[in-house]
Amino acid sequence: MSLAGFGTLVSETSPDRLAYLVRRLDLPHDAADVLSEIFITAYRKSSSIPDDADHARFWLFAVVRRQLANYRHSKLRHSNVAVRLAGSFRVAPPQNGQNHALELLDALPAKDRELVALIIWDGFGVAEAGQLLGL
Repeated sequence: MSLAGFGTLVSETSPDRLAYLVRRLDLPHDAADVLSEIFITAYRKSSSIPDDADHARFWLFAVVRRQLANYRHSKLRHSNVAVRLAGSFRVAPPQNGQNHALELLDALPAKDRELVALIIWDGFGVAEAGQLLGL
């Protein structure tokens, strides 16, 4: 398929493919990302796209289905990793006085709050923390 033919295929099929994805994704705003991956894949395989418009749409629909399956598999894999990681983190409950300290920290301007956090919580020296923040 020629580049012009590919451009026509993209412009003519994007609205329908986007609607298809929005109806099938839990997060509709992910549909545009998946659609872009579909057209990247199609462009890479453009020599395989049939010249006939109806066959090209059918071919593209198969790409859409595979990309949607890849997206779902990737989301499931990321979700599983997040669940495993969440189980490995333990956050200690605030001890006496910590709530007050957190309130005071929240009262600081954002840049100062980040500086204090880098020094106290993350173990950076004053000069290192200042350098990280561009001070």
